[in-house]
Amino acid sequence: MHTGWFRSTAPRGVGALTATACAAAGAWLGYQVPHAPGFGAVTAIIGATLAANLGLIAVDIATPVTRDATAPGSARAETAASRA
Repeated sequence: MHTGWFRSTAPRGVGALTATACAAAGAWLGYQVPHAPGFGAVTAIIGATLAANLGLIAVDIATPVTRDATAPGSARAETAASRA
């Protein structure tokens, strides 16, 4: 989950820590749901995925957006080079 997350204004490592912690909690909760054997692993995977995504969304909402964070670095470099 963390590898596809782009947020330059969040402190370094916050995304990885959030995704890992939420995935562990979601996997544990998902594993506790079914009563039939074999379904625990499936619901643990689904719970981990959903919880990690929800955690990264929460970090996105909680992190303030700055003007420089609206466009990636390569887009800023290309527009600056074309003006010269």
